[in-house]
Amino acid sequence: EGREGVERPGLAERLRMGSLLEDGLSYKESFIVRCYEVGINKTATVETIANLLQEVGCNHAQSVGFSTDGFATTTTMRELGLIWVTNRMHIEIYKYPAWGDVVEIETWCQADGKIGTRRDWILKDLANGEVIGRATSKWVMMNQNTRRLQRVSDEVRDEVFIHCPKSPRLAFPEENNGSLKKIPVLTDPAQHSRLGLVA
Repeated sequence: EGREGVERPGLAERLRMGSLLEDGLSYKESFIVRCYEVGINKTATVETIANLLQEVGCNHAQSVGFSTDGFATTTTMRELGLIWVTNRMHIEIYKYPAWGDVVEIETWCQADGKIGTRRDWILKDLANGEVIGRATSKWVMMNQNTRRLQRVSDEVRDEVFIHCPKSPRLAFPEENNGSLKKIPVLTDPAQHSRLGLVA
């Protein structure tokens, strides 16, 4: 606690390079691409990008007061044993950041149907403001004990969506964008596959 009885943020919160935007409906955070986050071509790997998206999404949830248990749950969700699970994710990278680049990621979430929510991200090169990638995901609510999907109740909607833009804001606003395409079903078996370890 601080001198006037006001709770001070923890060390991680003070060192984090992110915060809610003025309207409180989205969150931005900057990351330096580390040497261990790049591949042989010295640019960030897809795994690195996905990890950064998850990190900024979790930090956004914590910044609006959701739980720190890794599931971004509200009080009502914890009482009812409910968690969010990712149902679908679409990532497009136009220019992979290189080792030492600083990436700014903005994220926000919105209602999406009766049992879900969506989270969108925009990635920018902080040096020049260029959009280098976009992503979107759909999350559904699941009962932790039964592992069954559950409709988002009005109580949970009231807790979650107060922190979300009221009018639709999409990372992919274009009609017929790639994020809407279904993943094709593979009909032919793989030509080359190997199971287990081979000496």
